Amino acid sequence: MRQLLFICAAILLLGILELPIWYYFFLRVIVSVTSVIVVIIELRNEGISVWYIIFGFIGIIFNPIIPIYLNNKGIWVVLDVIAAIIFISKAMAVVPKKK
Repeated sequence: MRQLLFICAAILLLGILELPIWYYFFLRVIVSVTSVIVVIIELRNEGISVWYIIFGFIGIIFNPIIPIYLNNKGIWVVLDVIAAIIFISKAMAVVPKKK
């Protein structure tokens, strides 16, 4: 789980660059799917929590099915950085299972 969260953070930070449009679709898919996974895990483990609400919101903003078009790269850069920080924070908060 931690690795997936760190990968999403890296994908979001790469989104700051000027990249082909397919990359941003890929970013939306990966970020929204990971957000849904976090929401499901949080709901099972903690019930409705702050992480549940935050990742639910991220899943809505980045969803590829009904995309939100902000038409301003500057706004997306800010959202990408904020989302990356949230993914990193959640990754650091995840306690690894002992084997």
